[in-house]
Amino acid sequence: MSNLVGPPVQSAPTHSPLFTLPQELFETVLNYCKKKDIDELRLINKQVNIMVTPAFLCNFPTQHRFVFTKKSMQGLIGLTAHPALAPLLKTITFGTHRLESEAIHHEAQHDFILDGGPVAGMIQAMKNLQSQGNTRVTFGVYDDIDSYDYNEDIDYVECRKLDVAGYAAENSYGDCVPTQNAFVSTLKSLRYAVQVSDYPLTELDLDLFSFIDRAIDLEDIFWEGSDATISIYMKGKAEKAVTKISSDKSHLIMAYHDMEHERLGSDYLGMEKIFYDDVYTLLYKNSFRSLDLSHMNAPYDMFSSQIFDKSQLIDLSLSEIAFSAVDESHTCLGTAAHLCRSLKEIPTLERLTLENISDGWVTADFIQEKKVQWEGQDQIQAGLDKLISRVAGWSYDFQL
Repeated sequence: MSNLVGPPVQSAPTHSPLFTLPQELFETVLNYCKKKDIDELRLINKQVNIMVTPAFLCNFPTQHRFVFTKKSMQGLIGLTAHPALAPLLKTITFGTHRLESEAIHHEAQHDFILDGGPVAGMIQAMKNLQSQGNTRVTFGVYDDIDSYDYNEDIDYVECRKLDVAGYAAENSYGDCVPTQNAFVSTLKSLRYAVQVSDYPLTELDLDLFSFIDRAIDLEDIFWEGSDATISIYMKGKAEKAVTKISSDKSHLIMAYHDMEHERLGSDYLGMEKIFYDDVYTLLYKNSFRSLDLSHMNAPYDMFSSQIFDKSQLIDLSLSEIAFSAVDESHTCLGTAAHLCRSLKEIPTLERLTLENISDGWVTADFIQEKKVQWEGQDQIQAGLDKLISRVAGWSYDFQL
């Protein structure tokens, strides 16, 4: 009988074929990996960690949230001291809520705050960032929970969870939810840290559900000696309402607001006037030199009424705005022609930009669809005259 010899048995490769690919192909494969897969690859060994690090850094989040607890602040200090990760950071914000006195972990958090732990952590983090050459980070505060829901729906509160969780929040709070609003004290702690560390802050973010139960002074937001732009992000029906105010209070950007509701005395920002009176006064009484308004509903009499102070307005941009002729109480607010005439009556205006502005109530037609930008009063007056001639015949006869 002849000897039967089978194929030679090959030993299993000592490394996965993935790691034998040329570096260019290996990096291409990593582009299709999920973040958790890349994180796991980094744990295999030092060599693989080095190979995977570029992809890990590309997928590393640039925005991070922290809370005023010891473990969270330790994470902040470690992150900002990391030579590879610190330069990637763009936004760092801190939770505004604290545990109530009856909560299990309240004493630990209270003592940590009382001893100055959060402020010391923020100061060290800002010094770390400066030593790493990253002076472009936006700092700010965010709401851990929706205080408005908390106050209005007691039954819902019993099963509350953190709406937004910062680093180590669950570990620090256990089964409790921080419901004590500390918005102002959080801002003051942040301000002190910026001043002591001499961090060159250029933007301050307030990412909030509402201003309910907060008596806000402008001094809490506009810090003496600060050049930071103030950005307020407010919970809305769809997109978050955005309000940006330059440090010198000359430039205002507003997006995703519902200006019609303000006329009815309600809070289009989710803010009760009694709690944000200074901010309200600034928005509507300050003489801004530049206004950039977009993605909103607005009344036709926006610029003929007292909504904005136009005495020093030189640059106005309107885009993605649906104007209405009446409000919900059926009060007539003007017409498209009325809007254009009110713009003609701003003598200080040097630049006017219009794009996708429409009648959102009756005709559903565009007042100006394509983007136009007029420079100087001559161009502005001529351009508005053309618009008036086109929309003057629009009919606003409808059943009230």
